Amino acid sequence: MKLVGFNFVYGSNVHSVDLRLSGTKKLGYAFIVQTYHFDIEQVINNNFVLDSGTCFNCPLSFNQNNGKTGGCYTHKGNLRKGLGSKLRSLNKQYKAGTLLNNYDTVLSGLNKFAKDVKISLVRFGTYGEAVTLPLDLLDGLAKLSKRKTGYTHQWNKPEYKDYSKFLMASTHNVFEVNIAKDYGFRTFNVGQIENSVMCPSSPTIKEENRTPCSDCGLCAGNSIQAKDIYIPKH
Repeated sequence: MKLVGFNFVYGSNVHSVDLRLSGTKKLGYAFIVQTYHFDIEQVINNNFVLDSGTCFNCPLSFNQNNGKTGGCYTHKGNLRKGLGSKLRSLNKQYKAGTLLNNYDTVLSGLNKFAKDVKISLVRFGTYGEAVTLPLDLLDGLAKLSKRKTGYTHQWNKPEYKDYSKFLMASTHNVFEVNIAKDYGFRTFNVGQIENSVMCPSSPTIKEENRTPCSDCGLCAGNSIQAKDIYIPKH
């Protein structure tokens, strides 16, 4: 159930920031803020595959796999259907000229709701790259909750170094982990690595023993002091 949402154009992307009551075991049954980031070409053409401006060089993206899915979980099942619905809505708003052209009202609007509900989690980049948002907005959103999650494949680009405060480097092997750490990022790796802890909501853990993201908050970049995280390949 969505309580409030803000859709706006910033740079060459269309962004959504939603406050909703989560109904999934992974995230937890709690009020969460989620951000979504679409390439403006996706919105203009209502075409999910045109993701180069929000997924960049992610090896799981459509643009890195000749228009075919690279296996990203956002390309599958109900999540894909939900993103398709959001994309169609943004397309209609774009054509109608009703998308906001700034993010001035986002934080004030969310803070009004935060007076009445406890926001348990801020989830950066539910879809797309949160580095397409300005840092001041990420900082403001992060203050809405004690727990945050966020990931980026853009950790090796110097212009995104400061996003390490909020985002984990998405890595796929020990080589990438070591480089990302040299760049100042904590890492979230697919596959076990030394001196790291397994994601407490990993599907390899018995369901009754998993910790939802809204109760965990370990994937909060350098805003907390914690070990790197890994999730077993599954």
